[in-house]
Amino acid sequence: IEGSGDVARNQRILLVANIAGGSAALAVLLAGGALYAPSVLVGTRFLVGYPLLVRAAWRFLRLWRLHPAGDGVHWRREFWPQQWRISTSWFAGFVTFQSFAPITFQAQGPIAAGQIGATVQVFHGINRLASAWLVGAQPRMGHVGARGRYDELDAMVGHTARRSVATAAAFSIAALAGLGLATSLDVSWAGR
Repeated sequence: IEGSGDVARNQRILLVANIAGGSAALAVLLAGGALYAPSVLVGTRFLVGYPLLVRAAWRFLRLWRLHPAGDGVHWRREFWPQQWRISTSWFAGFVTFQSFAPITFQAQGPIAAGQIGATVQVFHGINRLASAWLVGAQPRMGHVGARGRYDELDAMVGHTARRSVATAAAFSIAALAGLGLATSLDVSWAGR
């Protein structure tokens, strides 16, 4: 969807799914659901976001029927290999980032697992904020790259990378400063 230039629509769908998931997780936490909250968060985001994304992407999914194999589009060679690379990358990232807390829990106990879990969530938040520059620039980058204007593409990539790194650095410094302040004020949650 974003590759077609419809970044705003895709981001609205993800925003709705994230708000629904966060609200559901908060409700579970307030009801005493504790460790069920992350599962409810992810499950609700999926149940809300998936149908909306499929509906938004339906025009692209119909291309399969409109351009069967042998009609100029070679799905098996041109489309699916990239999709498998993306899926493999996302799965590897999921396994990597979701394994920290259970391994820490097993090795060092619940307090350390909670600390690493909170740290990973802060990292995810900062990463999402910093990657917003890339999400917004991707359709334009694809357009420029498809037309062979590689000097312009290089400049866009450099500019976007600098903005993303600066954003990540600024939010990381702010998070560390906030943690330092909370620690110095002896706030109860600072050790988490």
